[in-house]
Amino acid sequence: MSATLTDKPTDTGTSRRLLRGLPWLVVRQHRIALACVLGLTLLTAIWIVYERHDLVQLLDAKGWPEKDAGQPLENNRGYGYITSIISGLPLILAVFIGAPLIAGDQESGTAQLVTTQSVSRRQWLIAKLGLAYTLALVSGVVLSALFTWWWKPYRSLFPSEWIDGLIFDNTGPVLPAFLLFLTAAGVTIGVLVRRVLPAMVGAFLFTAMTTLFVWDEIRVRIGVTHMFTYPLNSDLPERFNDAYEADRWVGSADGTLYNWGICAEATEKAQNACIKEHGIVNNVIEYLDYSQMGTMQWTAAGILLAGTALLTAFTLWWTSAVRCRTGSPLLRKVSAIERKVKSVVVFRIDRRSGVSTYLQIVRQVEQALRMGALEVGDRLPTAAQVAATTKVNPNTTLKAYRELERMGLAEVRQGAGTFITRTLAQPQSGPDSRCGPR
Repeated sequence: MSATLTDKPTDTGTSRRLLRGLPWLVVRQHRIALACVLGLTLLTAIWIVYERHDLVQLLDAKGWPEKDAGQPLENNRGYGYITSIISGLPLILAVFIGAPLIAGDQESGTAQLVTTQSVSRRQWLIAKLGLAYTLALVSGVVLSALFTWWWKPYRSLFPSEWIDGLIFDNTGPVLPAFLLFLTAAGVTIGVLVRRVLPAMVGAFLFTAMTTLFVWDEIRVRIGVTHMFTYPLNSDLPERFNDAYEADRWVGSADGTLYNWGICAEATEKAQNACIKEHGIVNNVIEYLDYSQMGTMQWTAAGILLAGTALLTAFTLWWTSAVRCRTGSPLLRKVSAIERKVKSVVVFRIDRRSGVSTYLQIVRQVEQALRMGALEVGDRLPTAAQVAATTKVNPNTTLKAYRELERMGLAEVRQGAGTFITRTLAQPQSGPDSRCGPR
């Protein structure tokens, strides 16, 4: 377990960043994943613009809409690749952003020692979640807006219906909401599992089940279906060309509905006899109209955002609850074992601060004790280890440890090392560590 213990850095005024403090640290920690997702978003956005421009030129050459342009996107590889990337983006964010976001820090120990950076556990969680959610929101809004711009004016030429996931889930507010929900799901799974690889596997399975099975069933049930009746041997009016047919029946004059295939007999004579026997005179369809798409998308987005809020609230509660439960004997034993096999702290020395080096070490240990990152029985790094990471003279480190011993905070044990003997942590009563009754 390792962490960097540092006093607040002095602002020299020589560097200016768009982000500072904890947000900058979180972005820097996840800069590779951040760059990959943003790069994929930018590449897909440029590709959509190119494909739309190519489609417009093709339609102009064919004289559309006065003349029939056929189905120019039926076997279009660009359309297939773009929809595959956008449809796969929720999986990417859930597995590679959400799942390791907190689980990685829990597995490496950063979650336990994060408070040594003078921030609360709640602030750390909000900064981490803020990065993931902002990334999901930016990617979702950009790609959804561009895909809608490509699809909506030419929707009759696209091979997929508006209710299909390739269209419904990738346009309007659904895509950003879907990305937020599955990112939150990945984070929650990571928090529960507390190990990166199992969390990624869990997020993959959850996302696959959600996108391939569960959401397909939910999508078509969001809207309120309508019924339309028309004569048995007539064609469905053209205004229903854009409608999604949820079900179909045949009906009698008194309104009785029968299964559409009830009179699917072997011969025409038998079929006509069946129709006459049941008095069937009408076709009846249950449908969702294209005009309902906007309302359905906002309803779907509301469901997904509500799920995101619930998962986020659960994540914040669970991390606080786990912190409360770390007082149990079993978890104390596990924590003690982890501390024996891993380095507890890594000091950071600011040579421009004007504070002597040994005193910086003393203050950083005091800070870690106040935050609860160091506990009684923890072993401090050896003078050689400190020298290897900070280039500090071993005698300076030993001087700091003797000062800590004089203060009653540590004890130098010959041949074993320097161990913490007293804590400075206050009883947990703040909002980040509020425990319920036992």
